[in-house]
Amino acid sequence: MNSLRSIINLKNFSRLNRFSPSTIHNRFPLFSRTNKASIHHSEYSTTTSIQNENIKVWNVYGPSFVNCFVIGSITYIGLHVLWYKLAFIELQQEMENKMNELENKIKCLKKNKKLEN
Repeated sequence: MNSLRSIINLKNFSRLNRFSPSTIHNRFPLFSRTNKASIHHSEYSTTTSIQNENIKVWNVYGPSFVNCFVIGSITYIGLHVLWYKLAFIELQQEMENKMNELENKIKCLKKNKKLEN
């Protein structure tokens, strides 16, 4: 929604800048003055338009990339936390089984020792 608003605002901004000194010079050559200030202004307007085009691209695609990156990062980290938790539960169960097995061996050895004595 914000990207659409920014596009609309940039279109309105470009409509306001239609009558810059360079466009007036091109449309009405009788009223124009050719001095260094107007030449510098036209150079400045071309660099500004290039920068505005770059800003338009970022405003259109930037929020989408940021959203994709944030959602992807949250998903990645969430799945890793879930995987670690499941791996820990599995390891805990294996250790409990091994502990029970060793306790049973100890009990068997105690019984065997009592029988021998």
